[in-house]
Amino acid sequence: MSNGPSAARMAAGITASALAAFALLGLTDLLGVAVAGHAWALGAGGLLAMLPLPLGGWLSPPPAVLWTPGGLATLAGLAGVAAVGGYAAARLGAARLGAAGALLGVTLPLMVWNPLGLVILGGQSLVLLVDRTPQGSAAITQAARVLGLCAAVLVSGGAVSPLVVTLLAAALAPSALVALSAPVREPAAEPVAREDAPPPPAPTPTPAAESAPAPPPAPTPDPETAPAPKPDTATPGLFGPDPVAALAHLTPAPALVEAARTALANAQPAVLALVRMDGLAGIAEHLGTEGGETLFAAATERLAAALPQAGTLSWVGDETFVALVPVAQADDVADLGPRLAAPFAEDLIVDGRPISMEDALHVEALMLDAETLEELAGWVRAG
Repeated sequence: MSNGPSAARMAAGITASALAAFALLGLTDLLGVAVAGHAWALGAGGLLAMLPLPLGGWLSPPPAVLWTPGGLATLAGLAGVAAVGGYAAARLGAARLGAAGALLGVTLPLMVWNPLGLVILGGQSLVLLVDRTPQGSAAITQAARVLGLCAAVLVSGGAVSPLVVTLLAAALAPSALVALSAPVREPAAEPVAREDAPPPPAPTPTPAAESAPAPPPAPTPDPETAPAPKPDTATPGLFGPDPVAALAHLTPAPALVEAARTALANAQPAVLALVRMDGLAGIAEHLGTEGGETLFAAATERLAAALPQAGTLSWVGDETFVALVPVAQADDVADLGPRLAAPFAEDLIVDGRPISMEDALHVEALMLDAETLEELAGWVRAG
């Protein structure tokens, strides 16, 4: 998996958003033209018809043409491009840009067909401000949509074409407004060293300290036999004082090393998955100790639940995790990364705040052998 959205992915998201916006603009305007012709509204023309000739005549054909099989196919094609483009923009990380394009696509024709409909969109924006929590977002969006549709019928004055355009705008605007106002995932905080900070002054030794003999050096323990340092529970970390001990779905890292060593000794093939959640520590630091502990528990619970039944998950420090999965349970090693990332398509909710980790998960799957086992032991000692 790549580190963040690539330039090509971002360009594709922008292209999808632009296509969806132009398709929705054309669809909204041409629906008004088609309905106007069907209702025998003489002289009816929309936004596209106001463009200079011959461009305006080509983009906005006569209403009778829109009711032919070719015209209906054009309307269906525009609807398909608008739907697929908006979906693709969201999947490519350009959800806000896609929402802005959709809002522009319905607002511009509305300014020509029924300017009073802009008041409806403004009223919907105010309704959406009543409840901005993730739990109430769907309900308040639906309420704004229903109120907007009812208001569209009342302000259109019986004119069919303005009614159709206003109904379409009132139906699509709430979802676009919610996407535009969604909070952005906060990036991980990177420590920055101050270049202008003076170095700390060296301590001045006292006469007693100068005359005292230096103590003998302490013996250096053997790294292979030295016990692992115990976690400092007096000072809570970003994820709580001892997050692994508090969570049943996490296995202590030394225990996972021993399980991998046993599997290798018994010739049981297995896969080691190195998982990194970029930004997890920075977001936890921003949330505070309790919020960081809740974030850590929610993220690791989703990750552990995505593993096969025989898989085990351990935290090796900072933003890095290791999973041990028997090959018989791993199915296709290449599918392990997407499988672990799938649960993070939905935002994590911590203290009522949505936190997206979809693009922050990076997975590297390695077959368990003597070399990877030593690397795993090194990760655990370093963590």
